[in-house]
Amino acid sequence: MESADTIGLYFEKPNFPKSFKPNKYMPTKDTIGGNLFIEDYNVAIIGASTHPESVDAIRRQLYCLKGEFSHLRIADLGNLKTGNEKALIKDNIHFGLQAVIDELSNKNIFCIVFSDDQALTTAMHEGLARKHNEMSLCIIDARLDVGAKNMKEVNSSNYLFSLSESENLAKCNILAHQNYYFSSSQMDFLKDKNFISEEYRLGLIRHNTFAAEPVLRDAHLLSLDLCAIRQSDSPQTINPSPNGLTGEECCQLMRYAGSSDSLSAIGVFGFEPTLRENDQTANITAQIIWHALEGLDNRIGDYPIKPISDYKKYIIPMHEDLTLRFFYGAELDRWWTMIPTQNGSQIMACSKDDFMEAQAGNLPGIWLRYFNK
Repeated sequence: MESADTIGLYFEKPNFPKSFKPNKYMPTKDTIGGNLFIEDYNVAIIGASTHPESVDAIRRQLYCLKGEFSHLRIADLGNLKTGNEKALIKDNIHFGLQAVIDELSNKNIFCIVFSDDQALTTAMHEGLARKHNEMSLCIIDARLDVGAKNMKEVNSSNYLFSLSESENLAKCNILAHQNYYFSSSQMDFLKDKNFISEEYRLGLIRHNTFAAEPVLRDAHLLSLDLCAIRQSDSPQTINPSPNGLTGEECCQLMRYAGSSDSLSAIGVFGFEPTLRENDQTANITAQIIWHALEGLDNRIGDYPIKPISDYKKYIIPMHEDLTLRFFYGAELDRWWTMIPTQNGSQIMACSKDDFMEAQAGNLPGIWLRYFNK
């Protein structure tokens, strides 16, 4: 493996107060800590913000948490350098993050990115392009950040417009959105471009958080805007909302995501740049990341690591021209199905409800959404 020092050229160290003493990475499996350069790691923490002090505030909360992550070797690489020219700071962060994600992901190093700017989802997507030819993106957000068509600069309010033009983005799933924060024309625009595959509104997620597990299991990249969490739980965000996910619900979603063997990177966005050391939002963000790490640590090498042929197979004939195939993994009680699409048959994560619907003689919802799409 290439030396961590090469990657380190992109970064500057986190700025902790002299009184703050972060522990080394769990030598006694007792606490999370941040090593700047270590020889061998499989998780990288990355700050990518024009306000690195706010990222450091999250770090201070994260490194106070306990953990028993026996399979993880975490390297905190620090904050991406911004350069000295003010006009180029955003471009420097974008291209630096893209290059870092590209190098780390192709070494199978999981990336966790902190930034106030969700437009950097595009940089993460570009960085993962070499590893995933047909990428699956999942976004947890209260809003649809489409913006106006005539906006020239990609930013956090319109980055989905840019992503919708991507050739290697096979599907995008939206979770926890709130309909009063976007127009029907914005949703129609994304659907007309076949950009959105699955969309679960806030009410559905709150009613049944586990319903989102198959969607998260299929994702290669997860982009979380903290405004998806209600203001009382996460007050210091750029676009706070009185309604949203609870902190507990968001933590559970992140654990589902982390446990997926498909996921390569998580971006956590939307915190207010003036985030202070003891702010509640820094605390909930740290706990969200902790749950993602717990999911990562409990990965079992499921599909796509394990061949789908290793799973129990169910064949359900619907009529003479259509047969449905399902696959079941008993260890984590997970289901998949094979769906014919315009790009050939694809294995997609599904729920037990989809299997039960097929057994009852009905085409399950996932088939109706993807068949020959």
